[in-house]
Amino acid sequence: MASGVARSGWRCSLICNKLSSQRLNGGAAGKATKLSFVGNMSWRSPVKKSLTVFCLSLILAGNAQAISVTEGADFPGSISFAASAYTVGSLEIGMNTISGYLSGECVADTYNCNMSLGTDSQDSFLLEVGNGALIDSLFVTTSNVVGPTGFTSSFNLRDASTDHISESLFANVTSDNLVDTFLGPGIYGLSMIGQHADDSGPYSLDWSIEVNMSVVPIPAALWLFATGLLALFGFSRYRKK
Repeated sequence: MASGVARSGWRCSLICNKLSSQRLNGGAAGKATKLSFVGNMSWRSPVKKSLTVFCLSLILAGNAQAISVTEGADFPGSISFAASAYTVGSLEIGMNTISGYLSGECVADTYNCNMSLGTDSQDSFLLEVGNGALIDSLFVTTSNVVGPTGFTSSFNLRDASTDHISESLFANVTSDNLVDTFLGPGIYGLSMIGQHADDSGPYSLDWSIEVNMSVVPIPAALWLFATGLLALFGFSRYRKK
């Protein structure tokens, strides 16, 4: 993702530098950053203003810092999309990490590991993908797994109407990328669950979810639009000469 933002910034810089001479004056911490333009085209020119905003919005998109959340108080045991539901908030561009732990009991006869009352057999929470962003990869790691023979856990991701990911997880491994289709802006519910075993008994594990957020790709048409405006600007300057 970082390389993608860098490439976007580089391409935008080429266009912006052709349009104007620009200088970013970064002062000490807490001082405002100034952006000054010099050149034949006024800042008030709609063409120049539009292209400048377009360029800077892409360049500055890479400044957000990814978040890391570790379970303190226990995450709730079930998904709810109510306004009061537990949420880790809005993710940022880059690799975001949410981690926690499970402990429970796989019951006799059915060997279900998500039914014991009073145990921490499921962790669930909401997260938000903001406008202009998407989830392009997601990896789940389980570690320090202790449990009955054949114990497995599972991971689920859904929105209010659709299940997007449902995956059984092996002990002490990191999954492949579980995102088949990019997940765009919206609210998503994620759950880690103690699932099943071949025997009864207690279990515990640590889990970690890595969610990579990317900027929605810029359509080729916008690059053509910006290049076209650059050509018009160059032609206008040529005629003035």
